[in-house]
Amino acid sequence: MKKLIVGAIFLFGSICMINAQVTYGLKAGANMAKFTGNDDFDYKFGIHFGGMASLEVANNFSIQFELLYSGQGYKQDFNGQRVKAKIDYFNIPILGSYQILDGLEFQFGPQVGINIRNDLEVEGQEQASLFVNDLDISGIVGIQYFIDDYVFMQFRGAFGLTEVLTNIDQKNFVLSLSLGVLLVNPESNVD
Repeated sequence: MKKLIVGAIFLFGSICMINAQVTYGLKAGANMAKFTGNDDFDYKFGIHFGGMASLEVANNFSIQFELLYSGQGYKQDFNGQRVKAKIDYFNIPILGSYQILDGLEFQFGPQVGINIRNDLEVEGQEQASLFVNDLDISGIVGIQYFIDDYVFMQFRGAFGLTEVLTNIDQKNFVLSLSLGVLLVNPESNVD
């Protein structure tokens, strides 16, 4: 798992160092997360933050790489007690980004999540751990809108493709809203 994290950081850093047709920046926002496969689970509020780099590969198409911390999990009322699962990840989305209109992009692609926290809080009891799989694979669909040359907003859904807990058919489902800023935007320097 450490090799995967180091590899992702190396890839992200390498992309950021390329000067031609690359933009990079920072983003942060809010998550509403839960598990699928059980109607008793409620959405849990969480945050996400990290960096992104976008490499233009065609006139209206780019590949966007991100490295994010993401607070996920679920809430549930169980036998009169409030249960909260805090399951956090380092997420590595690799997204195709197609420009639909000026400033508006449709984004899609896979995401690998590396589990970094798996706490279960039950009201009135000591904190416990869940047996969470180390890796989570999701498919992402969303939109990105540029407010100006540097500031952007994103809204996306991440649909889990792998089980969160071993041998239990429950997957992550996360809605996220982000606000970001580009640190370098080569397009704004074009005369």
